[in-house]
Amino acid sequence: MKDEFRSMVGGFQVVFENGYMVSVQFTSDHYCSNRNIYREDLTPQTMTRYGEGIDCPNAEVAVFDHNDNFCLEDQVQGWQTPEQVLEIMNRYVGIKTTHSVRAAGRHVREEY
Repeated sequence: MKDEFRSMVGGFQVVFENGYMVSVQFTSDHYCSNRNIYREDLTPQTMTRYGEGIDCPNAEVAVFDHNDNFCLEDQVQGWQTPEQVLEIMNRYVGIKTTHSVRAAGRHVREEY
């Protein structure tokens, strides 16, 4: 698996080569400053229809392993600042999994 970004309505996901995925979401459906704000432009349906984005000073973060299991103690961590999101990403990008091997001097992930 190679690193990739995934665009989501109301946020994004980053998938790392080691199989961990970090999900960052910030709509009224998530644990962030937008949670208690009901505005039509914060609903996923409206953002999809009009192609608009939203902003928020913090976000809800979840981390999943290659089997889609939650990795954080509370499943999600809410109200995370951009710096805290980066700390979480840095924590999981460097984890080596038992399903990883080194071949010809480069990192290769075995398929499950």
